[in-house]
Formats: sequence, C-alpha cells, structure tokens
Amino acid sequence: MDAHAFERLLSELAATRRHFDVVAEGLRGDLRLVAEGVSATREELGSLASGTLAEFTEVRSLVRLGHQELGRRFEALEESVLELERRVGHREEAS
Repeated sequence: MDAHAFERLLSELAATRRHFDVVAEGLRGDLRLVAEGVSATREELGSLASGTLAEFTEVRSLVRLGHQELGRRFEALEESVLELERRVGHREEAS
C-alpha cells in the first residue's frame, strides 16, 4: 500500500469514527428521552394506582355501611313480624 492510499484510509477511518460518534450521541439522546418517558409513565401509573386504591377503599366503605344498614332494617322487620305474629296469636287465643 502506497503512502497516498494509506493517508486516504486513515482519513476514511477518521471520518467513519466521527460519524459513529455523532450516531452514538444521537442514540444517547434518544435513550435519555425513552428513560424520561418511562419515568414519567411510572409516576403517572403510581398516581393512578393510588387514586384507584383510594376510590376502591371509599366504595368498599360505602358498601359496608349500606350492608350494615340493610342488616339493621332487616332485623327491625323481623322483630315487627314477630311482634305481629304474637299479637295475632294472642287475639286468636282470646277468641
């Protein structure tokens, strides 16, 4: 290989290295953007999960209260029915 060809080869290698460095820097920038997006998505999902858990807890509490109220009303109705049955029974016995 003559000196001119060797110089041209070195020049092409340097150009290739510069091009590779530019491409690599671009990829680093892209990776930073992806990492920022992943981080933002993680934060948003955490916020959504917290909000969903809070809403679920509130709904469960409301259902529990409703169930307790229905239980009390059912017991009151049972007592009323028993009282009515006693009254009817006493009247039948008196007749």
